Amino acid sequence: MFLKKLKRKFKEKEVKKKIEVQVEEMMKADKVTPEFRTKEEEKEYEELMKETIGEDVYEEEKKFEEQVKRNLMGSELEKRGMLEEAIKLYEQNVKENFGGSHPYSRLAIIYRKRGQLDDEIRILEKAVQIYKNDGPKLQKFKERLQKARELKSKQKA
Repeated sequence: MFLKKLKRKFKEKEVKKKIEVQVEEMMKADKVTPEFRTKEEEKEYEELMKETIGEDVYEEEKKFEEQVKRNLMGSELEKRGMLEEAIKLYEQNVKENFGGSHPYSRLAIIYRKRGQLDDEIRILEKAVQIYKNDGPKLQKFKERLQKARELKSKQKA
């Protein structure tokens, strides 16, 4: 029985390591999109876009695309039970003040489930800051923040 458990545990670690390697490879992969055949064509396109819409706008769009990819990858990692890796990706988007609600919502949920109320509160405070001009989302995050603070105060008592 012990040997079976040990083998299963080893196999799970082996599979998890393979998935981690695949995720790393996916994230490091050349950023060649379907509309480009070569890196040279992609580079030409980038230069044309920078000239057309301006370098600042182009860089912001590129940054946003990377953030969206991190959110999608984070969701996939969550499905595979790789929460630590998902948290890293979501936290990176929070650090970069991502304008969508996904990383804030997911991190708040993950931290609540883990009982990490300080982290949940930190994320929700950041979300409130990000959504200060968005009524419905702001209200949602404020309510969640209030609830987290109430839970925290109950824990202290």
